Amino acid sequence: MRTPADRRPSSDRTVRRVLGAFALRSALVIGILGLLAHVVLRDAVVDNHREALDFHARFVAEMLVEPALGAQALAGDGLAPRELSRALALLVEQDVQVVDVAVLDAAGDVVATGRGGPSTVVPPDVEVLRTRVPLAGGLGVDVVQDRGPADLAAARLVRRYDVLLLVGLVGLWAALLPLALRLARRLAARGDELLAQQHELALLLDREQQTVARLEELARLKDGFLSAVSHELRTPLTVVAATLETLQRHRGRLSDERRGHLLDRAAENLSRLDGLVDGLLELQGPGASLVPRHEPVDVVALVSDALAQLPPVEVEVDLAVTHVHGDVRQLRRVLAQLLGNAVRHGDPPLRVVTRRTGGEVELVVSDRGPGVPAGLEESVFEPFRQGPLRDAHSPGTGIGLALVARFVAAHGGHAWVDTAPEGGAAFHVRLPDPTPLHDPTPMADADDVVGAAHRPAAAWDPVG
Repeated sequence: MRTPADRRPSSDRTVRRVLGAFALRSALVIGILGLLAHVVLRDAVVDNHREALDFHARFVAEMLVEPALGAQALAGDGLAPRELSRALALLVEQDVQVVDVAVLDAAGDVVATGRGGPSTVVPPDVEVLRTRVPLAGGLGVDVVQDRGPADLAAARLVRRYDVLLLVGLVGLWAALLPLALRLARRLAARGDELLAQQHELALLLDREQQTVARLEELARLKDGFLSAVSHELRTPLTVVAATLETLQRHRGRLSDERRGHLLDRAAENLSRLDGLVDGLLELQGPGASLVPRHEPVDVVALVSDALAQLPPVEVEVDLAVTHVHGDVRQLRRVLAQLLGNAVRHGDPPLRVVTRRTGGEVELVVSDRGPGVPAGLEESVFEPFRQGPLRDAHSPGTGIGLALVARFVAAHGGHAWVDTAPEGGAAFHVRLPDPTPLHDPTPMADADDVVGAAHRPAAAWDPVG
């Protein structure tokens, strides 16, 4: 999962990307607003100039033409067209904005015009605005004005407004960018905080899930352990209790041979119980108690002692290394557990091999049984873990191989299991051997060990 420090370049790119998008979109919005403002200002300026032209036309008609008509013409005594036309022509000549002024009677006919003709004639290159102003007595005045100067003035004013509007909008856009940058940085910082919190929450959730999984695994192991240990504890205790009860009830009627047999049986089960308790204490005890002693160890003697504790079984022994350095007690337990596990789960012949690999000594105990199921190669060395049982009446406790792994690790080595060349399981133990000893006549010692493998054992430590 990426840390907040790893996300900083990404956050900076995000800020730049957000700022660029804001700048583009805000420029587009401001441009649209500027266009709308331009249209509104242009229409307002044009309307204002049109109103000014209309006002000027009314001023000409009501303040200049109407007095020129004379009180007599307004009274209905008739008009003097020639004199009126001269007056209108003088007015047109003096007012550069007015193109023509025409007086119309009640029927709408032109009575007089400032251009001297019966009707108004406008040059084709002149844009005009014609305004009709009604007067008293049914008369009317048509004032024709040149729109060009007014439109030009309006266009100039609109351009000035456009320049001011553009400067204002650009200034507004430029002022918004720093604000947007600060806001984007704050949002990015807040986003980093949220991502950091999400990272922490994910770690907490992962730890919680690991804790839950571990608790579930411990609960499962506890159930398996209680089931196995209760069976292993109950069996020897039951045998011892039954034996003692028999001795107590029939003490006077039992022969010495029968009494000795019962005592041997009780002692055997007590030894079995003692081995189980010792295994549990060693497995759960402090690590300091596992520190091995480094002393010369006779491998041939170890194998002979371990085989002597087994029922009669066919064993092949190949001891290329007969002496190592280590803790005799722990190595004896390692070998006994591996052989006991092979007897319980495998098929004969068993095979015990020692060899030297570089600066290490390797011990291999193999059988020709079904082997360890795929996927359980590592878990079989965990406490209270067992593979499929060959004998449901002798389940074991699942601590033997865990003790093997722990004793070997205390020596600085490691243990693993794979498939033997002949089929079945092959358990390997590799130990460091910094000062290898001379191995005298290994084959002769091996023959003695093979012979010892066929001797019946009086007691067998079954902890597996």
